[in-house]
Amino acid sequence: KADGEQMLKAREAEVTTQLSELRRFFLQGDSDGDGCLTLEEFEGLLSAPTVQSFFLKIGLDTHEAVALFHTVDTDDSGSVDVDEFLFGVMRVRGGVKALDMLSLTYDLHRL
Repeated sequence: KADGEQMLKAREAEVTTQLSELRRFFLQGDSDGDGCLTLEEFEGLLSAPTVQSFFLKIGLDTHEAVALFHTVDTDDSGSVDVDEFLFGVMRVRGGVKALDMLSLTYDLHRL
């Protein structure tokens, strides 16, 4: 039981660290300070090697990250706020199958 609790605490710490990094990246990419990332700002953010490395570490390459941006932008506003961004990235991290499911959900929502 103690091992399970330790694993859970380690996992929670990992998620907290990832969320902190993502929030920092979001703020770094929000060049106009309006609290939202446009696709242009997001693509600029993805040019940073540290951001590319982080996305690869959590199982998303930059191509998938752009698809993620479009998927999370459910209202087609051309921008996402920090909560949309954090939720979307954390939901699909770890593989294409998860991103495909999120994309499918998004497409069904639009019908």
